[in-house]
Amino acid sequence: MEVDLPLNFYLEPGIIALLLALTVGAGILAGLHPAFFITSKNIPTLVKANLLAGTGHKINLRKMLITAQFTITSFLLCLTVFFFIQVRDIKNKDVGFNRHRLLYAELNNTGDPVNFEDLRARLLRNPEIVNAAMSDYLPFVSFGGGMTNWEGAAPDEQVMYRPNNVSFDYVDNMEIEVVKGRDFSREYPSDAGKACIINETAQRVFGWDDPIGKRINNGQWKVVGVVKDYHLMDVHNIIEPAILVLSLNNIEGEKVLSFRYKPGTSEKARAIISDELNRQFPDTPFEVTLHENAFRSETAFRAYMSFYRALVFFFLFTLLLVIVGLWALVTFTTRKRTKEIGIRKINGCSVSGIFYLLNKEYLLIVVWAILIALPPVLMVYSRFPGAYKLPFYPWIVFIAVVIISVITLLVTGFVTFQAATRNPVETLRDE
Repeated sequence: MEVDLPLNFYLEPGIIALLLALTVGAGILAGLHPAFFITSKNIPTLVKANLLAGTGHKINLRKMLITAQFTITSFLLCLTVFFFIQVRDIKNKDVGFNRHRLLYAELNNTGDPVNFEDLRARLLRNPEIVNAAMSDYLPFVSFGGGMTNWEGAAPDEQVMYRPNNVSFDYVDNMEIEVVKGRDFSREYPSDAGKACIINETAQRVFGWDDPIGKRINNGQWKVVGVVKDYHLMDVHNIIEPAILVLSLNNIEGEKVLSFRYKPGTSEKARAIISDELNRQFPDTPFEVTLHENAFRSETAFRAYMSFYRALVFFFLFTLLLVIVGLWALVTFTTRKRTKEIGIRKINGCSVSGIFYLLNKEYLLIVVWAILIALPPVLMVYSRFPGAYKLPFYPWIVFIAVVIISVITLLVTGFVTFQAATRNPVETLRDE
């Protein structure tokens, strides 16, 4: 999450004292159970090493603890699967424009205005550069905001919108789909400063059935086209009304230049663009960057990735604890039922029957753990923000059940299979 945690925080005496107290306290609590268990036995029991006698009620406590561990693991696993599909959806999401094969450079020209059309023409002489455009803002890079009215609105009615002054070829360069009307064209030079293109959300908010020719912002701009909705800021926030206005052709002040390059030529195209901009703006700092980097750096994507990585780590950690605890419980339970297993085999019980008998209770623990973990999972899901959050699919729970069940059978199966295939004569002589 790009939050700095200074190292000296961990060297403070109070923190060290707290960690030591937690360590000592955990050790004492962990030792209480075996200490009281041993001291509660009489001397003959201890001498005979018959420590497993009369401890049936303790097994229930152990099963409850294992169930609690399984619940935590199931909780983390369900969220991990959800965040996995959410991150995958964000990576592959249709953002309304082609964010691939796109380079951009932010610059602030404080010197003499530079004609963008001339700069664009020089760049397009290189086969690596397919298209170029200029704008005030670029999706996932920068954005502005304002209030506007529209034709047909109440006298004092206004809405929040996202403005962007753009050059010719901006819509084409971003590969945004025009769904109504037309794009800005050099055949209509009078469009500069007077014509605009809106997105589908703006048309819907303005309540227009036929937006072409309608006026916006006190009649300042005339709508000549409507483009498909596209994400301006990030995939976390809802798409807002957007208005593209054809601006003058000069590069002055803060501008964003975007460049579409030929597949497989990103490095060469970046070098060509950097050289040309260095010649044109020798005193202006800039950096030619892949737009994909801006997309992966946006807030929602970073947040989902951070949560996903953290969940994977803690899931694997708790899974390790579950395996250790489950192995101990299975070994303990199987040892206690050694004679029972031998008697059942002598009476004709098959190996598969004994295997099922020893494992069914652990699978039941998995089912209970999933049922207990499901409400907290749904609560976390419902509270996690996101305008375009994926639904919590039922198959996420099914996957969790399958994974936990397979792990349980792998852990328990080894011990129980050994017990089920053991010679019954040896089991009856046990102890």
